[in-house]
This record gives sequence, C-alpha cells and structure tokens, in this order.
Amino acid sequence: MKKFKDIVNNLSINKKVYGIDEAVIDPPHKDRAEFLFDEDGLIRKSIKAQIYNLLSDWKKNIDKDFDITEIHLKGSLLGYQYSSDSDLDISVKTTLTDEEIKEISSALPDGKFIKVDGKDTLHPLDFFLLSKDSVDPSLDNFDFYYDLGNDKWLKESEPYKSDLSVNYVLKVGSFLIDGINIAIGKSDKNMLEYSFYEEIDSKNQDFNEEERKKLLAKKYDDAKVSLEELRLAKFIFLSMRREGYRDGEKIPFYVSIQKETENPHSLFGEVFQKSIERMKIREKLETQIKEVENFLEEKKPIEEK
Repeated sequence: MKKFKDIVNNLSINKKVYGIDEAVIDPPHKDRAEFLFDEDGLIRKSIKAQIYNLLSDWKKNIDKDFDITEIHLKGSLLGYQYSSDSDLDISVKTTLTDEEIKEISSALPDGKFIKVDGKDTLHPLDFFLLSKDSVDPSLDNFDFYYDLGNDKWLKESEPYKSDLSVNYVLKVGSFLIDGINIAIGKSDKNMLEYSFYEEIDSKNQDFNEEERKKLLAKKYDDAKVSLEELRLAKFIFLSMRREGYRDGEKIPFYVSIQKETENPHSLFGEVFQKSIERMKIREKLETQIKEVENFLEEKKPIEEK
C-alpha cells in the first residue's frame, strides 16, 4: 500500500501542464530521417540487412517450420514527425497459425536498436508477428506504410505543418489531466481508508464491529467506483488518439484557433495525446487501474467470490 504522502502528491495538480516546454512533442521535420533513407527515398540497404539478419537468427532458434511472407514497416519514424528515440514498427507476416504465433511471439528479437555505422541509435526495433490468416490492415489507419521485401511505399504522406501550440492544447485539455490526477488520488484514498478500517480491532479499540463492517463495505464500493472513473479517463484519452483515424466519418475536435485539416497529426486529439504520452500520464493511469483491480480482487467479499 502506498504511503500517505504519495497519495497527497497524486492529488496535486501536475505543474507541467502550465509550464511545459513547447518541445514536449516534436514539431514536423522538413525531411525524413537521413540515417533511415537513401537519396531515392527508400530504406537504406544497411538498415534492411540488419532487420533481415535479426529475423533470420530468430527464425533459426524457433522449433517450427514456417516462412516469412511479408515484412512491412510503419510508424512515425518513417515520416516527418519523429523524435530522437522514435521506434520503428515492423510487421512480420508468416505462414504460422494464430495459435502458433501465441507460442513463439515472446521469443521475438525485442530490445534491439537501429544501428548506424555499427553503433546503436536510440531508435528501438519493435517486431509484430502476423499469422497466415491475418487480414491486411486498412491503409487509412496509417500515414506511412512501407513494403520492405519489395522496397516500395504502400502509402506515403506529404510533409505538413501544425498551427497548434502544444502549450495551448495542454491548457485546453488541462481539465482532463487534472481529472486523471484526481481520480488516481481518490482511488489511493479509498484503498488507504479500507486498510485503516480493516486494521481496527473492536476488542482492543473503542469501535463498534457492526459499524466497522459497514464502513469496509462502503469503502469497497467506493474503490469500485474509483476503478470505473479510471477506466472512463482511459477511454476518453484513447478516444483522443482515434479521432483522426476512425473508420468512415471522421469527427475531429477543433479548437477555435485551428484551421480544418485532413492531416490527423494536426488535430487537437493527436497533439494532446502525444503530449501527455511524453508526461507518462497514460502509464500512470494504466498502472493505477491494475492496482485497483488487484485490490478489489484481493478484498472481494466472500459472497461475491
């Protein structure tokens, strides 16, 4: 259980919201990452060789007979808005079944970084295995999608500029950030109070046992409410990410100073979610959800089990 001072800290407003550096997310670059592409706009042969060598070594250690049929690259590192540690997502389609994929996916060559001149960069290589029955993703969901096997672009977007200030976006969305921090603090408070009532001994302290049981039941219910608040916060946050990539009609949110745009990276939700990703708020939220879920399972009344 967390200490009381930690709970108080969780209740405080995140000071970064109002004093955050504009560079908290990376502005669009004029050109793509030079270390990744050659002068023809294709993935450098040295990078391609590194990916193929990693997959070849990995495949030799798998006790299954299968083929790799397609290798596709995706993610921000392929485009114009990338950071010093952006990852490169690699989709690897195979002749394996879904069940076989589950058995070996943990053995993927994770923890590797793109090498330039034999030295690791800060750009991770993230591999994703796909089965023979997997459906090809809609290119509408990506700005950049590259066929590494055939060295060609399946989708390539143009460079862009964003009119949105990160500081402006965070001030508009500060009520949600504050709400997430408050929800986390409330859930900590409910678990702490439950622990307090749980430890009271009516034999040795002036406390009515029946009253204690009622308070425990109330605090348990309060913790359940806290969990739903946290899940709601996560749902709203993830909705921000999806607003520019919905199937069918797009329903983006525009702030008053913003021009209408077809580029999802220029939408309020995209800038907002990337900003708070950098502030680790999503990680904090997901960790708290798991902690409350574990608490509720551990303290679940006998009649509910």
